[in-house]
Amino acid sequence: MKDLSVEKAAKRVEISKPVAYIWQNRWDEAGCDGLKSKFAGGKSQKALNSTKKTTKKNTEKKTIG
Repeated sequence: MKDLSVEKAAKRVEISKPVAYIWQNRWDEAGCDGLKSKFAGGKSQKALNSTKKTTKKNTEKKTIG
């Protein structure tokens, strides 16, 4: 993949072009270390929001029913 454009490489590995450019910038700035996950652990915000909605629904059902 050395001679591929960012767009072609993104298509080959099935990621979006914006993500491919982010990865390219991280590689240019820090090499392999730049590609390491920056996720610190714990639930993602999306998971937390989903849990809040489910909890709210369950609480409302108990209050009404």
